Amino acid sequence: TPQPSYTEISADKQMWELIEFSKDPTEFESFLRTFPNSQFVPIARLKLKRLKGSYQKDVKWVTDKSTGLNWENISSGKKLTWAGAISYCKNFILGGGPYWRLPNLGELATLSDSNIKELFKINGKYWSSKTDASGARYYDYSNDKLYKEFGIPPMAIAKTNYKSVICVN
Repeated sequence: TPQPSYTEISADKQMWELIEFSKDPTEFESFLRTFPNSQFVPIARLKLKRLKGSYQKDVKWVTDKSTGLNWENISSGKKLTWAGAISYCKNFILGGGPYWRLPNLGELATLSDSNIKELFKINGKYWSSKTDASGARYYDYSNDKLYKEFGIPPMAIAKTNYKSVICVN
């Protein structure tokens, strides 16, 4: 008798392929309950942790749904030199890995149009990753109108100054 021409796939793998790119934490919770010994459990836990972080206000980061960027909760109010800010973000480990960095000016500008600015009470001057011969650039949230409506670029200052820091990934 002829054999069927399909490849046998385990139930956990089939389920994983259905939810792998989901943004719904309940799907990962269900997967973990249903398949507690699956080879996909470690990555399911990691994805669940990251997704839950993006839905809770009291976590260490939040996801901006419009850009897909994850932002560190800056409630600690730290101020560092530019080199200190680069090092802080490079060594910042949260949500499963060391993927954090200092944001560029465009990314900092997107916070003005999102609810994250209010959620984390972002105001003042924040370092960006942008540098040039005159120093490092920072984004001043009190000057949003100058940047957006009049096209005046954020200022560059000496990297030894202290400005606020927020990390992104």
